[in-house]
Amino acid sequence: MSNLKISPHDLIGCSFYGYHIEVLVEHNDVTGIFVSQKQGEYYIIKLALAQDAIPLIEHEERIIQNINHWGVVSFISRIDINGFPALVLHRYTRGVLAQYIGLLSIEEISNIFSRLCEVCDFLREHDIFHRDIKPDNIALDNGGVPVLIDFGMSCCTGKQEEYFTGTLDYAAPEVLKGEKVTYDSELYSIASVVYALIHGIPPSKDHALRTSHGLSVQEDAKLNRMLNLEPSSRREKKRQVNLRQSLKKEKVKQSTNLYIFMCIVLIFLLWFSITLLLPM
Repeated sequence: MSNLKISPHDLIGCSFYGYHIEVLVEHNDVTGIFVSQKQGEYYIIKLALAQDAIPLIEHEERIIQNINHWGVVSFISRIDINGFPALVLHRYTRGVLAQYIGLLSIEEISNIFSRLCEVCDFLREHDIFHRDIKPDNIALDNGGVPVLIDFGMSCCTGKQEEYFTGTLDYAAPEVLKGEKVTYDSELYSIASVVYALIHGIPPSKDHALRTSHGLSVQEDAKLNRMLNLEPSSRREKKRQVNLRQSLKKEKVKQSTNLYIFMCIVLIFLLWFSITLLLPM
């Protein structure tokens, strides 16, 4: 265990770089989370409390400082508190998903499911794995949109350690066996979160794994697919994706053709009306 170099309780009421620390949200041996206020606006401060945590805070800063996406925690700045690094982050006043298990409507859960998949795809495009997706690490913004927070365990593709990172209840089976996190592993974690929101417990604790979730037929099928024990079976088949995209393009084409036809009809009617008004 690391010895604390800063006592988190001693920081309450202190100000650093204009940020007045008001509340200690939580802390462990190496990091502390605080609510701070600056010029009437509230922020989260994540502080390294010990030498061991400095690399973790600096790593998280490198990961999130250049990301501008609605589904990733907003980085404001870095400050130093008594010689230790601290990240100033956006504060999401609705809290984290862990507070809402069993309390959300199916419509809200459906939206969260869709948005989390979008965030996962975005991170994949930027070669980033979160590696600890769980209800406690997903905040809700004022519009009910999920936002991934706590990137302390995240990594870039090809730079993973050989030891386990994550939370047992939400980690993919292959990760629990010692394999590295992949995009497919992240999909499993997202599905586990959604499953818990619906059924009250993650699938790892449900002895009779349910396949009916009350979502749409397509979403139920997607959730079940993402919970597949075989990583390669969690993604939508390329043929299905291509078919869906083709249908979407066909709908756009049909809408465009209809629009053109209506324009022609309107032009003809206008011309016909004008000819009727002209003197013979």
